[in-house]
Amino acid sequence: MQRTARRSARPTARRSARRAVAAFAAALSLALTALLAPTAANAEPPRRLPETHLKQNHALHYEKQCGRANGRFAWRGTKGVQCHLMDTGAIVALHRGRAFDRSRYTGTPVEKQLKYIADYWHTTGPADRFGYIPNENCANFVSQTLVARGWRMTKNWYYRGGRHSPSFTSSTELGQYLRLKGAVKLTDSTKNRKRVRVGDIVQFDWERDGKTNHSAVITRIVKKKHGVIKIFVAESADPYQYRSMNQMIHRVHPGGKAWFWRLPDDA
Repeated sequence: MQRTARRSARPTARRSARRAVAAFAAALSLALTALLAPTAANAEPPRRLPETHLKQNHALHYEKQCGRANGRFAWRGTKGVQCHLMDTGAIVALHRGRAFDRSRYTGTPVEKQLKYIADYWHTTGPADRFGYIPNENCANFVSQTLVARGWRMTKNWYYRGGRHSPSFTSSTELGQYLRLKGAVKLTDSTKNRKRVRVGDIVQFDWERDGKTNHSAVITRIVKKKHGVIKIFVAESADPYQYRSMNQMIHRVHPGGKAWFWRLPDDA
């Protein structure tokens, strides 16, 4: 009886040992992954900003209000102020808020646009001023950022009295309106990624059937080694302040097509 008990105990001991070794290997793999992970400067931006409060004087603006970027390009400054490292290397303070107040959006046209995006990318926006279209709000949101940038509504591009013009809320019509405004359409290529700027517009054709399915705003451009340029966009339908354009056309919608609208200078 004792021999039988010993024999039956041996397989159990071996299984326990194997499980322990597997658990150790898994823990070691996770540790190596974390150790070899890309630094914050090269990593893709998070969907939501980290709650990092920097100890700086809230009364001052820009660099002193936001602190140093430390390789990050979006973070929370003092007292809830959002900060953003622009493509030019300039640091701007992005004040949060809910009500749309044009006087709050100061700075260059692109800075105004980015401040608006920081305030409303994760919300329905000031629906009383611009309305909200469930599941199809992308072009409406892009148009709102252009209003914040300083573009004036026209008889062909507007939201008034609870009604939108087609060019304000339809990606296809918005593209046509951007062309009329002097925007230059550029295909997605390494050469053209070098030409676009933060604040320009990206549009997508998911099925490559010639139909424009989605619109977004460029919020970050990262130049990596060997000429690789990564572009991140803000979008409203699936809310992101920074989302990888490559991820959108290669993983979320494999085979999707994208193009840029290089907006005219309006500084």
